[in-house]
Amino acid sequence: MRNLVKYILHEYIRSNRYFPLLVTFIMMIFISYSYKPNPIIDSYSFTALSLFFISALLCVSVFSTESSVQKNVTLIHTGSAPKYYLSKLLSIWLICFILALFTFFYPIIFGMFGESITLLVGVFALINHLLLATLGICVGSFFTREFMKNSINAIGELWFVLLLSIPYDSLVERLPVLVRPIVWILPPSIHTITILESWNGTTVDFHFLFPFIWIIMYCSLLLFLFFTLLKKIER
Repeated sequence: MRNLVKYILHEYIRSNRYFPLLVTFIMMIFISYSYKPNPIIDSYSFTALSLFFISALLCVSVFSTESSVQKNVTLIHTGSAPKYYLSKLLSIWLICFILALFTFFYPIIFGMFGESITLLVGVFALINHLLLATLGICVGSFFTREFMKNSINAIGELWFVLLLSIPYDSLVERLPVLVRPIVWILPPSIHTITILESWNGTTVDFHFLFPFIWIIMYCSLLLFLFFTLLKKIER
């Protein structure tokens, strides 16, 4: 699988499909820190949410790198469809991991914050970046060409789902009580950000941890559905 991940990353880098997405993301980071000092939690909340969007788009981009013929050849050499798709997801996650590290350390190295960041705040800020990146990948995987043949429609619908997940509280308030549970199907992208922005920086209890746990559970369910549906498609 290691060699397969290397191959996928090599093909993606060679395709130059990454360029507009990565440049857009890096410019967003530079612009968000164009002045200082910056608030720690608010700044990291914005960059984590930005990574959520970029990771979903990266997922669609990486999955569309190979042509149909090239994909079939790779599948034959791999000998396992689940292994092939898992390698795709791992490749995307590695890219997002690097982006998360860059996003986390950039303001610290260049002194963009008005105060020193504590270890606990730093740990949860980094975890939030990685979880939202993983969430974006899991959501984006359902808008790849494996499930949607029209790439334009796929990107449009993906953007709709990503944007719809942000005003979660507003949707809950506006919907009738009987249909409010339906919003739980939306990606929980805003939950950890909401809890972090109201956090005192020291207390870690179940109420604080639940949004992080919920994202892990949500991603696990999406991955299960992803491979279950692919198994039926590949038959």
